[in-house]
Amino acid sequence: MKPLRKIGMLPFPMGKPTWPGTVERPVKKRHVGLDYDTAWARRYPARLVRAALVDFVSNPVTELIAPSSVIGAEALARFDGPVIFAANHNSHFDTAVMLRAIPPKFRHKLVVAAASDYFFDSTTKATIMSLVLGAIPIERSKVSRRSAQTALELLEEG
Repeated sequence: MKPLRKIGMLPFPMGKPTWPGTVERPVKKRHVGLDYDTAWARRYPARLVRAALVDFVSNPVTELIAPSSVIGAEALARFDGPVIFAANHNSHFDTAVMLRAIPPKFRHKLVVAAASDYFFDSTTKATIMSLVLGAIPIERSKVSRRSAQTALELLEEG
């Protein structure tokens, strides 16, 4: 590892380029909150990982913590296209309970609307929420056309 560290100390082009002291460095834009790109989380590899996590980890744990029964799920069989499931939100655990109750036909294509200021305030948290829940950032402190447009586009995609 030490030889590689020494290479980094060499002058450019072997090491890092220098930055003129009289020029301000541009501020790196953080891609969090509403700016976090969640498209990758709706691609097949991420959906496969999410399905495994939900079906084999989250659902069994949820059943242990909050055993429940689903009544009337057969009524959902007649729906093909996009459906909106909404819960009377009491805690963050609602999402796990809903994921367990929603039939697999919908669950594996589900997108969860999540607060951009809480679940997408850091890249790490945003990545985990996007992968595990298929979450998209929604502005909750004000009306945002951007949040609504993202949700509408996803509904149109099915």
